[in-house]
Amino acid sequence: MDMKLNPRYKSFYFNDKDELPEIKIDPAKTCLLVMNMQEAMIGRISDETEWGKESGYGSTWKDFMDRLDYITIPCVSELLAKAREKGIKVAYGTISNFYTGEKEDPIIAELKPQDGDRIYTRSCRPGKSIAAGTSFIDDMKADGIETVVIVGMATDQCISSSIRVLSDEDFEVICVEDACASDSLDQQEWELRALNFTYCLVVSQLQMMDILG
Repeated sequence: MDMKLNPRYKSFYFNDKDELPEIKIDPAKTCLLVMNMQEAMIGRISDETEWGKESGYGSTWKDFMDRLDYITIPCVSELLAKAREKGIKVAYGTISNFYTGEKEDPIIAELKPQDGDRIYTRSCRPGKSIAAGTSFIDDMKADGIETVVIVGMATDQCISSSIRVLSDEDFEVICVEDACASDSLDQQEWELRALNFTYCLVVSQLQMMDILG
């Protein structure tokens, strides 16, 4: 297994690190947490949409949307399939509809929850962690969960705040970098650099698949 540390996620504090530590996963004590992969939040923003035309910002979101379409969503889909194969608990963090404030903003069809998956919905406010107004932490501790693997979006907002609070609560946290997305790749890399080794371990999707066997 190649567990070399991606130099993009090496911070000043851990400049001597070249490899990740050995990571062992106990499926019975692990949860895969999928953050904010909802229809309204992932609705393609382009110069052809009403908002894109009105704002003139549509084309500035192209890289973000392409990353979601071609990297993040396929990676999350593969990890979901592997987690379910291994009997790993799956949970979803959702946020009230960003545009309407309504709680009903379905998760995209490619990542649709299955019976037994838990969904934790927070109020509509950017950056809220999975713990904000939910029973996620209490439920995970009651179920004997020790490791949380986190994927989804946005890396520098809800994922970052969730990683930090989960670390504070003594969970082992793993962030799968190519199964995450942020508004810009620069923001994603800066945030993961700050989180790596201090609050979580940052791994690639291929490394995570190897860890899961």
